[in-house]
Amino acid sequence: MRRVISTINCVIATALIQLVWISVACSFSAFATSPKPPAFIGPAGDISERCQHVNSQLTSEFTFKQSDSFDGYIRQLEGVLIPAFNVLHESYLYADVLADKRLKNTAKQCKKTTSSNINALFGQRRVGMLLERAKPFASNPLQHRVLRKYLSRHNKYSNQQYTEIRSRAKHVSGEFRKQAQIPVDAWFELPLSCRAGLSAEQQQRFVKDDKLRAAITDKHYLTMVSRISNSSCRRSVYQQYQGRHAATNRDNLLELLALREQTAKIRNYPHYADLSLQSTMLKSADNVAEFLDETVKALPEAPAPWDYRYQARVAKQSLLGQTEQNQQSSAFSEVKYLAPTIVKQGLFTLLEQQFALTVEKVTAQTWHPDVEVYQLKSQADDAQLLAVFYLDLHPRDGKYKNNRHRALHRGVTDIQLPSSALVLNLPRKKWTEKHVKSLFHEFGHLLHNVLSSKPYHTVSGIRIERDVVEMPAKWFELLSLTPQLQQQLFGAVFNRDNVDNTNPVLRIRLYKAAMALAYHRQSITKQNIEQINAELASRFWGHAYPQGASSQYSFSHLATYGPRYYSYIWSELMAKRLLADYANKRFNGQQFVQAMFIDNHDGVMQNALSRLYQQPLSLTDIIQWVTHDKAL
Repeated sequence: MRRVISTINCVIATALIQLVWISVACSFSAFATSPKPPAFIGPAGDISERCQHVNSQLTSEFTFKQSDSFDGYIRQLEGVLIPAFNVLHESYLYADVLADKRLKNTAKQCKKTTSSNINALFGQRRVGMLLERAKPFASNPLQHRVLRKYLSRHNKYSNQQYTEIRSRAKHVSGEFRKQAQIPVDAWFELPLSCRAGLSAEQQQRFVKDDKLRAAITDKHYLTMVSRISNSSCRRSVYQQYQGRHAATNRDNLLELLALREQTAKIRNYPHYADLSLQSTMLKSADNVAEFLDETVKALPEAPAPWDYRYQARVAKQSLLGQTEQNQQSSAFSEVKYLAPTIVKQGLFTLLEQQFALTVEKVTAQTWHPDVEVYQLKSQADDAQLLAVFYLDLHPRDGKYKNNRHRALHRGVTDIQLPSSALVLNLPRKKWTEKHVKSLFHEFGHLLHNVLSSKPYHTVSGIRIERDVVEMPAKWFELLSLTPQLQQQLFGAVFNRDNVDNTNPVLRIRLYKAAMALAYHRQSITKQNIEQINAELASRFWGHAYPQGASSQYSFSHLATYGPRYYSYIWSELMAKRLLADYANKRFNGQQFVQAMFIDNHDGVMQNALSRLYQQPLSLTDIIQWVTHDKAL
């Protein structure tokens, strides 16, 4: 009966938004995948051999046979691409997780060579001919989407001028990111009168030659900006810290922006922002600017960026005396730490209860003994195997130091099952709420990849509009922070200091997003960049800009996300609205993944939300919902 009701709901939703799709069953049995799981990702001993094999295929002259169907042509292309992408994604993983330097370097070289050869393949004239031959046979929206994606990639990589500029921009982008992370050889310098608020020990350490002097490091910055009691002094600390990379990274940023502007001209766009935003939900620079402006209008006033940490510390100290009373009056059992086994079991229980998914641990040889391997199955009668995933949760020498999800295989109907890995650095014994948040966030990405199998590789996995890629993961993360869910899954909730910094932090993020957008809508020079910063600071901080607080030269996301940096905010605010509706039982977990992952064939979030809420929604409706919490 539940499956019948689910099917009826999906049919109604599809009719409402007037989409015509190829036939897809609307239930968890609709996961159409290969009956065989992918080969387990092992110790990487054969990565060199497999890499050579796929690159041999990529560099061979591409030939194709005549066909009388769309699939007849596209399957030939994907027959070369799927093994290549599998090896590429595995090499990314190995480069992150291996301690053996020889194998790690082999993996790094493999990903570089394979990526380059995939792009070169797309640039071949005969690939363009194959796509043109396939075009008349495209008969439904999914096939037209596949064709557009492949043709777009062919058009880019068959243009020699574009590829040369893109290659140079990629190099400069890497240099910019590297410089943004390098510690600077510079010092904070403040009058001695600024020492008020620092401890005696800190004053003894920082007072030199009748001045406050300290190396410009993250640690010293956080100490000074949260403890010095004079706001003008904190403002000076902020100014010196934010501008620390100006001398070493200014030329890299200006060259990167100039190269991107050239790229836009080659592609016949007025500026790089509109080129980059074509692959997003908001589509244009004007729409992004409207979103940022509408969001900041809805916010109350906030302390300046150099004041909020100090004010938060003072507020937190005033709360310390209330901690015991708050814990006694709490309806939940509050803890500071949880054991990892409890959190993992809680996560798997959530999947069973809310998403109709079952997790089974399996034994397999992997790249390290710490790694746990699981199979994900549906709870339908046939308990269909949906995916394989890997949890590499703890730090070790040679491993990537932050937390990330790696999509290893995209699920392609009747070709291969999906698989993913989480490469995390969480403690072995005690997890705080921060660690739980990281696990759930990255697991949200994992679910997105493994529950989004499609008939074609290029639209499978996490292949949605680029400004909402973070939204499902953010929704899953926020879900883990809900006290009621923590109590239900873990038997306790995490205690918190209840100091709210969301408003000033959000304003700073909005400022950075507006900055990233502005830099890609016009020609940027040494002369106008600070003027742009000052105007944006007034609008988004509500405070005057300290000249020289040039945070852009340390802002590595300018090189990666560029004008799409707003995506983090857009995704988070959308996730918050969805979480509120989930809590109010507008939909359940099964309905969420059905609409967002399984049935999202066109990769358009507007249509996914229309399916979820069972009504046609415009972009204006969604923007108002996100920025002003207007009910859908």
